[in-house]
Amino acid sequence: MSFVVASNNYRAFGGSFAGTGSDHLVLELPDTNRDALSAYITEQSQPNATGGYDAMVDPSADDNWDFNTIDNATVALDIRFETQDSDVADKFVTDNQQRKMVKLPKTADVVAGFAIYSIDLTTAVAVK
Repeated sequence: MSFVVASNNYRAFGGSFAGTGSDHLVLELPDTNRDALSAYITEQSQPNATGGYDAMVDPSADDNWDFNTIDNATVALDIRFETQDSDVADKFVTDNQQRKMVKLPKTADVVAGFAIYSIDLTTAVAVK
């Protein structure tokens, strides 16, 4: 299966990630991701005579993608992500996780205001 991933030029040309680098480039545009998204939302939003909108972009998550489960029989995995360190972020992760995620203890190398979570990609997705 083939698919196209939209990215910024730093990631697309970096070559540090699988499928990146100039040999894998499909299309290069001068727009920033933010400008392209803003233009799409503006185009899709149809104002009506009453000052409301007849059509709007629905930004809600629909859980239409996930990471593959990884069989790590030979290699231990330590997969982490960084997010805001707050009660709001903690609640969001707890309420929306589809895989086991654990907030890790703070260490000296974690930037103030951020939290590190580990995510378990070795077990199947939990069905809500």
